[in-house]
Amino acid sequence: MKHKMKLCSQPFNMIRSGQKTYELQLYDEKRHMVQVNDEIEFSCFDGNESPIVVQVIALHLFKNFEELYAALPLLKCGYTKDTIYTAGLEDMNQYYSVEEQALYGVVGIEIKLKSTTTEKQMIVDTHIHLSHYLYNNEFPYLSYEAGNYVIRRGTREQLIERLKSVNIGFCVDPAIDLESNSRLLALADQMPGFIFSAVGVHPKRTFQYKRIGKDGKAETVRLQWKNRRLIDSYSKHSSVVAIGETGLDYHLPKKEQHRLHQKAWFVYQLKLAHKKNLPVVLHIREAHEDGIKILKRYKKYLHGGVCHCFSGDAKTAAAYTTMGLTIGIGAALLADSPKKAEIEQAVIHTPLECIVLETDGPYVKPDCPDFKRKQLLKARNTSMILHAVAERIAELKSVTIEEVLSVTSSNACRLFRISN
Repeated sequence: MKHKMKLCSQPFNMIRSGQKTYELQLYDEKRHMVQVNDEIEFSCFDGNESPIVVQVIALHLFKNFEELYAALPLLKCGYTKDTIYTAGLEDMNQYYSVEEQALYGVVGIEIKLKSTTTEKQMIVDTHIHLSHYLYNNEFPYLSYEAGNYVIRRGTREQLIERLKSVNIGFCVDPAIDLESNSRLLALADQMPGFIFSAVGVHPKRTFQYKRIGKDGKAETVRLQWKNRRLIDSYSKHSSVVAIGETGLDYHLPKKEQHRLHQKAWFVYQLKLAHKKNLPVVLHIREAHEDGIKILKRYKKYLHGGVCHCFSGDAKTAAAYTTMGLTIGIGAALLADSPKKAEIEQAVIHTPLECIVLETDGPYVKPDCPDFKRKQLLKARNTSMILHAVAERIAELKSVTIEEVLSVTSSNACRLFRISN
């Protein structure tokens, strides 16, 4: 049964049944009795906010003053999600004299409530390459809906509108190669307040790399050291909230890694982040030992940052977080890979306050056995899967998905200094 009630009302009746036992009765505005498992629609004090719909899951009496006082700090406005609503001590004085309170030891009322309202919790994707050419034109993309993965089609503009509709608060679009910086800044200009930028050069693009030329054909480009000044120039754009992605990547055969170039660009971008008082977006793949050494050496240059697409163990995660950095958790947690168990342990042992959500779209997709391999290869990863990532984190840490979304979004806002 559903009841209507005002938060400021006093709908409690206490009935003595025996010397030391009391029965709590709760009534709605029409004086209908509320039972456990009934729903209540609370209207707020000023009437300006939407009603809160809750389900009564317990009716309980405090045993003593200590219990009441312990609960009161949680009751700033009478209601918090998945917690309690109570009559205060002043209300109880209307029911009991001091002598009765001392005799029966009952000084307050606790009604535990579980919300049945679907609250929109802001979600943040701290790493998605929305300016990437794979989001050009119309494309298939991955989404997580009602507990299942689906593949939908759309354009970049349509995808962004869908992201907004599911309460993605903002996204951070990090640079890959040198040319990507101008593209992501242009997209950020089109979507102010929703797309923020990280400018820099990916470690695998610090020597030479392939890109699609103006004729649509692949061409090899060699990065010049003097081009570092362009990153400094790009960092002045109003949408820039970080430097990166930067770091070390030892995934390729050693002769193709060009480690000296990677390290030189890494250090330069750490110094640039310090100069601009910005956090860093780190890409460290199969190079944690060297990456952590450099970060420790230049620790005084750090103004926060995220080790994106984290794929290490709990000990490695702790090495980053003790330097004030966060770890970015995305679809790697959901993929069927040899590193999955290590990532899960890292999530379990890393404080939630040191975790942010990401997708690394259009790449790094979750395991989706319902789709053919070719289908999944063609589909772009998107922020639409972040609920699946948050669900898994919640399972591993034995917390609610609402807590995961709330804390990780707050972490992202604090890291990139973006107002909620």
